[in-house]
Amino acid sequence: MILKVINNVSLAFTDSSASTSALVIPSGVVRICASHSAFITITTSAGTADNTGIVIGANKEVILEVANGSFINALRATSTSGRMSISCVE
Repeated sequence: MILKVINNVSLAFTDSSASTSALVIPSGVVRICASHSAFITITTSAGTADNTGIVIGANKEVILEVANGSFINALRATSTSGRMSISCVE
């Protein structure tokens, strides 16, 4: 599948929850890829991630339907911190 990238945000995550700003997602679809395993939550305002969130494996890609203006919150799932690429795609 070929996806067109509309915009991209990079989010560093550690053992403390990190949050994006409100995301501009006109297509309603995001592609997320993390350098190391992480937990994420998707919220309507800046929130937190914990170990009950969605797990994204290291160097794995996930495509999710997300409302425009959502926040993505991340927390490392292992002892290694990392960086997450969050792209609005269509």
